[in-house]
Amino acid sequence: MQHTETYNLNLIETSDTFSPDPLNQNAQALEDAVEAARAEAQAADAALDQRLVKLEAKRLICGTYVGTGEGELSKETINFVKLGFTPKAVLIRPNNTPRDVMFILPNRPIMYTGGNFWVGRIVENGFEVRSYSINLNSEGALYFYVAFN
Repeated sequence: MQHTETYNLNLIETSDTFSPDPLNQNAQALEDAVEAARAEAQAADAALDQRLVKLEAKRLICGTYVGTGEGELSKETINFVKLGFTPKAVLIRPNNTPRDVMFILPNRPIMYTGGNFWVGRIVENGFEVRSYSINLNSEGALYFYVAFN
């Protein structure tokens, strides 16, 4: 009896006496190969699922917001940007001055130069901005942001 080159399956020749054994051996060999391939694919899927869970835990959101108005030190001119998660850092770039880039970090709000007032800070589920001498909330101005988790 001869065998196939790649999978070593039995090749029944016309001179062979008929027996179901070679056919059964072929069927078993095919089933074993299919099961091995299925198990390998299942393991690869499980590994991919684990990588996706880790990736989804790390969020990066890009977006825009429009400023609500120039603020004075005594006014509450707050613009709250809701993200759905509390970021670890936020990068903001005004559209009208593309060279200016500002970072907001937790517990390190951007401060107004002459006082204790913040102009940007991270809060639960997003970040807040005001506008004083640092331009983060000018009325009608477009701002781009990237929030990192």
